[in-house]
Amino acid sequence: MKDTTTQTPITTIETAPHRRRHWLRVGFLALLALLLVGGSVLGVNLALTSAEQGRLIASLQESLDSQEATLSQQESRLQEQNNALSSNSAAMQEQQNKIRDQESQIKEQQKKIKEQQNTINDLNKQLAAKKKGQTVAPSTTPQTVTPPDVSHLIGKKLVALTFDDGPGPYTARLLDAMKARGVKATFFVVGTRVNSYASVLKRIAAEGHEVGNHSENHPQLTTLSLANIRKNMDSCANKVKAVLGKEPTVMRCPYGSSNANVRSYAAGKGIPIIQWSVDTEDWRYSSQSSATATSKILANTFKTGYGGVKNGSIILMHDIHKNSVEAAIAMMDKLAAQGYTMVTVSELLAVRESSIIAGKMYY
Repeated sequence: MKDTTTQTPITTIETAPHRRRHWLRVGFLALLALLLVGGSVLGVNLALTSAEQGRLIASLQESLDSQEATLSQQESRLQEQNNALSSNSAAMQEQQNKIRDQESQIKEQQKKIKEQQNTINDLNKQLAAKKKGQTVAPSTTPQTVTPPDVSHLIGKKLVALTFDDGPGPYTARLLDAMKARGVKATFFVVGTRVNSYASVLKRIAAEGHEVGNHSENHPQLTTLSLANIRKNMDSCANKVKAVLGKEPTVMRCPYGSSNANVRSYAAGKGIPIIQWSVDTEDWRYSSQSSATATSKILANTFKTGYGGVKNGSIILMHDIHKNSVEAAIAMMDKLAAQGYTMVTVSELLAVRESSIIAGKMYY
């Protein structure tokens, strides 16, 4: 929401009375000089006695003082109006910030409602199939994922940096910055990029970062059948395994879109579905200047209230954009300055959650 309010500049209001006062004084002095020399203007004799000059000067001085007092009162009233305008502007800005936070909350709630509706629809389909005598897959006990050792992280302020759609040409630069700062992150890779950046993927794993499955070619998984979801996700998983010797330990749906079939796939693979709680919207600024992009990405990350970073946050970014990588480096420094330790998603969940369930979505 763009702030379209305007405010009259204080300097414009303040200077007008000063100009009028200045010209009053100039006029008074000019008239006084004219009287003292006793000349004539427009044929009127202005030669006066000393007593008459004194009375006239006193009268003019009194008039000038009265006008100056009036102007001073006008200045005070205008200053009060300026102060009121400034106060109203600040209040409007605060209200707009609250509205933006509420809009973000509504958007997140709508997303969750849609996911719940999809679940209800799936259950209704299963119920209808059961009534028709069709076979329904038996329910299974949720599988608990074995968490990593996080004893060294207990009691710390933690956040998880996550990067989607890579690896890419700027991922190595990001890894250099992370290595220099002792930062760990999770990379949700796309299968079509794995072979082209196999050496980068190996480095990601070798330097202690986590690799997640982000599909083969970034489709809307909710539009696919369970069989096609499995085919697409397994294609990426198999490519990662061919390079690293093991499959990804977590997954993230393209666009964050999930349904019962997606959750069924994840449960069958024994991995959780990772969403996010902080959306930097970094992809929006890929064509802007680096400084502008960094400023906006950091503002989205460190905003107060809903959607801003806090202990336990999962932050969404993309390592395929140069501006995103530069902003991520600045973000790491700011997070560290605020006392955060940056860890993998699995490490974060191991500390934050009582257990990690395969097929469950985590924000």
